[in-house]
Amino acid sequence: MVIHTFLIKHKILFQLILIFISTLISLFTENLAVLGFTVLFFMMGLFLINRLNGRSKDDVSLFSFIFLIYYLYAFVTDYVYIVDFRTDFFYALDSTKFFGLAYDLNNAKAGLDSYLFEYRFSFGYGYLVYFFNLFSNILGGYPTSFLHKIHIVFLNSSVIVYTYILAKRLLREIDVVILFNYIFIFALLSHFFVFSAILIRDIHIVFLYLLAFIILTKKNSIFNLIVLILICFLIFQFRIVNGIFSLIFILTFFYKFILRKKNKTQKKILTVLILLIGIAVVFSSSSLIDLGEIERKAEGYSDYHDQVLKEGSGFAKTVYNLPVIVRPFAFIFLSQITPLPATQAIFVNTIRDNQLLLFPLIFSTIFWIYIDIIILLNFYKRKFLKQTNSLLGVFVIISLVFLFATSSSSPEFRRLLPVYPIMYIYFIFIYNKLSSSYKKKVLTVYFLIYVLISIFIFYLKL
Repeated sequence: MVIHTFLIKHKILFQLILIFISTLISLFTENLAVLGFTVLFFMMGLFLINRLNGRSKDDVSLFSFIFLIYYLYAFVTDYVYIVDFRTDFFYALDSTKFFGLAYDLNNAKAGLDSYLFEYRFSFGYGYLVYFFNLFSNILGGYPTSFLHKIHIVFLNSSVIVYTYILAKRLLREIDVVILFNYIFIFALLSHFFVFSAILIRDIHIVFLYLLAFIILTKKNSIFNLIVLILICFLIFQFRIVNGIFSLIFILTFFYKFILRKKNKTQKKILTVLILLIGIAVVFSSSSLIDLGEIERKAEGYSDYHDQVLKEGSGFAKTVYNLPVIVRPFAFIFLSQITPLPATQAIFVNTIRDNQLLLFPLIFSTIFWIYIDIIILLNFYKRKFLKQTNSLLGVFVIISLVFLFATSSSSPEFRRLLPVYPIMYIYFIFIYNKLSSSYKKKVLTVYFLIYVLISIFIFYLKL
C-alpha cells in the first residue's frame, strides 16, 4: 500500500527529475539529442500504456519511477565503463558490435541500404540504428552508446509495466495494490534491471512477446489478429528463431475460440488439431529457412557466452556434451542456477575482471532461483491446476515450450527472458495462495542450502 501510494503521489516529481537529469547530461556531454531521445521514448512509453490499458494512474506512476531508475543506472554504468566503445563494454561483448557499426555508419553518412547490409544478422536493429542516427543528427547531436541505450531503458521499463498490465488481466482475483507490490519487486530484483543498461536485441524480443501476450488477453477481432501478425513480422526482423516460435501466438488467437466451447469432446479434438498444426508450422518454417546460413551471414558475429561454455571445462562443458534429448533439461537447470555462488555475477569472463555495478545480478540470481523453487514445488498440486485461469494456463504452456526449445541450443539465460514475465505472473498466482508459514519455511530452507552450497563451491575454487 505504501509503495503504491508513494509512486502515484510523486509521479510528476519523477518525471521532472528525469527531464532535469537528461538536460544536465545533454549539457555535460554537449549532445542535445540525449534530451530529445529521453523525451521521445518516455512519451512513447506513456502513449503505448494509454493505448493498451487506458489512463491508469498506477501504470503511469510505475513507468515513470522505473524509467527514472533504469535511466540513471544506464547512464552511470555507461559513464564508468565505456571509455572506448570499440573495446569497452558493460557485461555483454555484443554491445561493442551493435554500437560500433552504428558509429561507423553515421560517420560515413551511409544510407539505409548500408545499415541493412551491416546489420543483416538483425534487420530490425538495422532499421532502429538508422533512425536513431538520423534523429540525433537532426537534433544537432551525435550518436553515443548511452544515447542508443535510452531506447533500451524504454523497452525494459515497458516490460515491467506490461507485466503488471498482463497480471491484472490474468489474476483478477488478486487486489491491484498487491499485484503492484509484486511487480515493483520484479522491477528491482529481476534481470531486467541490469539489462536496461545493455545494448542487446534480446530485450526487443521480450518487449514484442509481451505485447503479443497482452493482445491475446483482448477480445478476438480482425484488428487484433492483424496486430499479432505485425508483431510476429517484427520479431522475425530481430531474430529468425524467435520469429518462427512467435507463430504460436497466431495459433493461440484461434485456439481462444476453442476455449469457449462447452462440449469437452469437441474441445479435446480441436485442441489436438491446433497442436498438430502448430508442430507442422514450426517444422515447415524451420525447413524453409536455413538458420545456419543466416547466422553465417553475420561474418564473424558470435555469441561469446555460448562459445565460452562450449570450449570451457568442468560442468558447463559436460552439459554441452550430453545427448540432444537430455541437453535442454540440463541447459534450463544450468541457466537458472548459474552463476554459483551468485557473487560471481559481477565477474565478466571476457575481460577476466569484476564489474562491481553488476551487483543487481547477484540479487536477480538468488531471487529467480526462489521463483523456480516455488513453482516446481507447487505447480502439480490439484488446487493450483483447477484454479488456474485457462488463458494463463495456455501462456504457461507456451512459456515452457519456449524454454525447452530455446535451451536445446544454449544455456544463456538472456535467451529465455521473453517468457520470464509469464513465469513470474504464474509465480504470483501460486505464491498468493500459499500460507505465510509455508513461505517462511521454503525461504529459510532455500537460503540455508544456497549459502552452504555457495561456501562449498567457494572453498573448492581456492
